[in-house]
Amino acid sequence: MQTVKTEATQSNPEYKEKQDITAPPDPIAEGSTSDVPIHGEKTNILFHPTPSVSYEPMFASLEKRAGGLCIAILVAIIVVGKMFGGSLKGLIPLAACITSGVWLWMKEVVRSGREVEWSSEQSRGETVSVQPYQSKIMLTFLHRQLQTFCLSLLSG
Repeated sequence: MQTVKTEATQSNPEYKEKQDITAPPDPIAEGSTSDVPIHGEKTNILFHPTPSVSYEPMFASLEKRAGGLCIAILVAIIVVGKMFGGSLKGLIPLAACITSGVWLWMKEVVRSGREVEWSSEQSRGETVSVQPYQSKIMLTFLHRQLQTFCLSLLSG
């Protein structure tokens, strides 16, 4: 394996070739490495927030269980009301109102859950497009601070 060195005295094409070999993100010479591993599944998280999780299976399960709960509430109101001498004219509308309230509440929970899931995905997309530029600014700032610090140490 050959070590590649860049110097200010090199001609422009030679300097460019050496930089292409050693500079991130994709070194072209076999066996050479880059300073910052930007590409690859394991290192691609440098500029990306954590992926959001899909709650769709949970929402489907919630809808199914809520349907069973609504049927149980409907039957329970009618049966218990009839045992205590209630009239079906009053029990059926009461049971329908309560079960429809529970069903609509569950639908609102699922809708708001999907909305939160979507908004987290949108903010993730916005962060991805902005963060590399912010990282570059921060790295430039730190580089200049380090240069200033080193110069003050050498001169003092």
